[in-house]
Amino acid sequence: MTGIIAATSSLIYVALLLSSACTTLPADAMAFAWIPTAVRRRYAYPPILSPHRIPSPSLFRRSAPVPPRGRRLSIESASTPSASDGDTASLPSLFASAAVYIEDTDAYGVLYHGNYLKFFERELRQHYGRFFPGSTAVVCSVTRQSFRGSPALGDTVYITGTLIRTDGGRGGHDIWAMIMTDAGTGAKLNDATMEIAVTAPGYGAGMRGLENDEPELPPPTLPELASPPYVLKFVAHTDEFEPSIGVPGGALLPLRSAFNYFERARSGFLGGPDALQKMKTQDGVVWVVTSVKDANMFFPEAADVEPEGRVVVKTRMVVKRRGSVVDCYHTLHRGEGGRDDAKEALVSRATITIYCLDATTFRPTSAPVWLLEHMSRSM
Repeated sequence: MTGIIAATSSLIYVALLLSSACTTLPADAMAFAWIPTAVRRRYAYPPILSPHRIPSPSLFRRSAPVPPRGRRLSIESASTPSASDGDTASLPSLFASAAVYIEDTDAYGVLYHGNYLKFFERELRQHYGRFFPGSTAVVCSVTRQSFRGSPALGDTVYITGTLIRTDGGRGGHDIWAMIMTDAGTGAKLNDATMEIAVTAPGYGAGMRGLENDEPELPPPTLPELASPPYVLKFVAHTDEFEPSIGVPGGALLPLRSAFNYFERARSGFLGGPDALQKMKTQDGVVWVVTSVKDANMFFPEAADVEPEGRVVVKTRMVVKRRGSVVDCYHTLHRGEGGRDDAKEALVSRATITIYCLDATTFRPTSAPVWLLEHMSRSM
């Protein structure tokens, strides 16, 4: 019986070789389905049917292919522009990997929402530095940013960026589409469209209002509410500034620091750390940021904020969907201690949307009644 099975297997294998010489099997994972199991196990990939004819099982997974580990920066262009080119029209896309450390996380043990911007800005700065030595890249606006997931402490993320518009180096402003994905699953965690102000020897004209004549952005549009905004004052500490070319004093308050001030104002409005902890442990809800829109730094006002000077955050909130969604309209103003006598000058603004989620299922839910009453009295 064993000899009969072996002879039958050999005949089928020879027939397979002859048929394959005349025709090409379709590139389908089921191409071997009609071959007896015993033959497939013994002759998994005959020489004339190389493995590339059969799609890899990974092609049928929903997650994106995982780039090779250990690549810090991958350039998709063979040509390398230089500062003498005068523009970034040929600046290639970027790819980078980053780890989430404890200093990057929030009270829930995941990446703090303001640090997504830090991760993007850090990789863009290195990217520009590779092609324009001595350059400084600063995020001056975020048109939109969506939060789809949160990497936890110890996770590795991949950051990709594509240059979608440039002014040809005349003003030093480039628009980038940035994406953060989970390195293990390929799931998209965050995406943002942001404007980068670039200063470098031989490139661009620097940041808006400092070294060029671009018009200022229009004033922010805030909801018409009868009650005054919620106001908090902070000290802009030296370590919250970034070194910058062409700025008096050599330091600039970045947009991500403004995000930190806005977060403090929101937490304060909701009752502070004690109230947030109470909502998590007693009411079973947590608050998360889901989107950022129209976030800008205004120049030269932002350049006039001095380290250890005071800043003022004004916040208005609009409650939607029975308190499960809150739109927060933030503005940051320069207080006393600036480089001139002007006070309350607009420095930054952003519209940040937060969701109330069930702490167990992480699905949207209504805010606690006591919090809705507090918010109605305050707004």
